[in-house]
Parts: sequence; C-alpha cells; structure tokens
Amino acid sequence: MSKKLFAIFNVNNPPSSSSVVSVCTNVIDDNYPNDTLSSSQGSIATVESLEPIKVPEPETCDLGTLLTGPARPVLESYPKTIFGKQNRGFNSVYYSSFSWLEYSIRHDAIYCFCCRNFSIASDYNDSTFTSIGSNNWKKLSGSRGKKGNKQSKLHGHSTSKQHLTCMAKWEAYISTITTGSVHSQVASSHKLLVEKNVQYIKTLVDITLFLSCQGLAFRGHEESKLSLNQGNFKEICSLIAKHYPEFAEKFQNTTNYTSHAVQDELANLCAENIRHKIIKEIEDTKVFGIMCFKQEQMSLCVRYTVGLNIVERFLGFIDVSDKQDAESLSAHIFAYLTKNNMDTFHVVAQSYDGANAMSGLWKVQWCSG
Repeated sequence: MSKKLFAIFNVNNPPSSSSVVSVCTNVIDDNYPNDTLSSSQGSIATVESLEPIKVPEPETCDLGTLLTGPARPVLESYPKTIFGKQNRGFNSVYYSSFSWLEYSIRHDAIYCFCCRNFSIASDYNDSTFTSIGSNNWKKLSGSRGKKGNKQSKLHGHSTSKQHLTCMAKWEAYISTITTGSVHSQVASSHKLLVEKNVQYIKTLVDITLFLSCQGLAFRGHEESKLSLNQGNFKEICSLIAKHYPEFAEKFQNTTNYTSHAVQDELANLCAENIRHKIIKEIEDTKVFGIMCFKQEQMSLCVRYTVGLNIVERFLGFIDVSDKQDAESLSAHIFAYLTKNNMDTFHVVAQSYDGANAMSGLWKVQWCSG
C-alpha cells in the first residue's frame, strides 16, 4: 500500500510548462493496515488518473508609476459592457477633464493615480479608484434626466476630501522633483549665500593687497558717512560698489566687514600668507642671509636665491623697544626665526643697520650661530 501511496513522487515525465498540483484524498497510514476505503470515502488517486491543474500566472499591472505618471492609453475603441439595453465603454475624452484619471487595458477599469499612490489605508475607505477599479460606465457622465443635477462618479471623487489631500501630495511630489526638496532648496540657498560672502571677502583681500603693495595708508582721519574722505580702504570699497551691485549689496549693510579691526586682521592674514610663501622658497636651498634695520621695531629681511636669481624679501617686524644691545637683539632674532620654523636653516650672511651694537668677534660669531 505504501508503494502505491508514494508513487506520485516518482513521475517519469513531469509536465514542463505548466505548474502541476497533485491531489490525493484520504491518505492511508501504514500503521493502520485494517483501515479500508469504501466508495463513499473516496479512493487513492494514482499517477495515471491525475490531471495537471494549471495555476494562472500573476497579472502584471499596466497602471502608471511615480516615474511614468498616469497610464492613459488612447484606443480607437474601448471594450463595451452591456448596461440595460445599451453597450457602454470608456472614452478618452475624460482624460482632458481629470488629470488624475488613468485607464487599465487589462482590467478595463479606471483608477485615480494620486489616490492609488499617495492615499493612506487607515484614512481612505473607498477602494474603487485605488485597488478595485471602476468600470461602471453608466455613472461616468452623471444624470441626464429632466433635472440633470446628479453628479457624475468622476466629479464626485474629484471633490472628495481624501482625493484633494492625495492631489495636494502629488503636486508637492512633482514640485519636489522639479525644484528639489525643502532641504535641498535651503541648502542651495545657503550655498549661494556662502559664495556671495566669499566673493565679497575676496574683494576686500584684493583691496588690502593693493594698498599694501602701493605703500598707502588704509585709514583716514574721519571715516564717518558724512566725511568727505573716509580713508583709502573705504573709498576704494565705495568706488567698487558703484559698478558692482552684488558688492554694493554687502557693503551697504550695517555689518560690512570694513572696520579697523577687520582691516588689521586682513592685513595680518595677507602678511602671514606671504611670509609662508617666502619660507617655502627658502626651504629649497636651506641657506639664507639676514639683514636687520634697528629701530624700536627692527625690520628683518632675508636674502636668498630662487633658481639662479638672488632675491631680497621683507620678513617682518620685531619689537625690540625694551633693550637694544647685541645679546637682546640676537635673542629676538633667534626667537623670530624659531617661531617661523626657520631655525633648521643655515644663516650664511648677516648685515645690520647700526653695526656698532653688533660689532666684535664674539658677538658676530654668536649671532651667526
């Protein structure tokens, strides 16, 4: 009995294309050999008596997606359905009146694109236009009787609260795709503002470099708005503002970054950048000479080679107002060179204004390292 029962698993030629479901009724357990099957209880289906049962393939959806939009096929003729004594069907004319309307050829039914994609199941009770589909073509055009005041099914759906909410969500989604999300819009606006600020500061830096290269004073005696001469820095800013509206927009603000403190900071940053570039040039040869001009602020210049050219560069001021003897001046020079990471380079020459303070064999050798 067991061989006959499990013979269904030994099919020699299984069907190739369709799915087969084998059916067996009233299976007999070998533990109960006395059990018999009567005609009323059924019989065991053998391999020869089994007929394949075809399982239909899942239907593919022919409706639109968020990427493609509503599916709105225009056919020469749509399938007809009998309503009473008339054959009725869908008409593509409805597309022009309802932007959310879409038609499924497979199901011969209409759906609402926005409700189908943006509705929330807990808040949406009517599934006619979302999952089931509507094919009651008789009610699409509304009442045509004497009164003619019965609203069509499409108009009724388009004015419902749930549909209007989904429609607003769909429009917001389209706006997001076109112009970006709120976060991206804020980020873009912030990025544009940063670019304008950077361009404005770059212009102030160029003014700082111009005045420094020309050796001109930055500030004037009176820099108020009523002053006839607000100083070179602000006067140049006013000149540029006349010809460049973007610069004028920032310059006319209350906070326009042209105060004394900002001017000093810009000058110090430019000086630091130039000093760093000079030190990078000295790194190539590792040797240089120093030239010092002693006042209460000692000027320190360096002399070195760039390729085959000899250049002299101003490096910075050193405050030596406390004491100006040889030992104090040497200590200030070494401290300044160490501060700028130049203590590993070799000083091969030195010259001083007021050499009597640095004269003497021991002092010169000690100063030259």
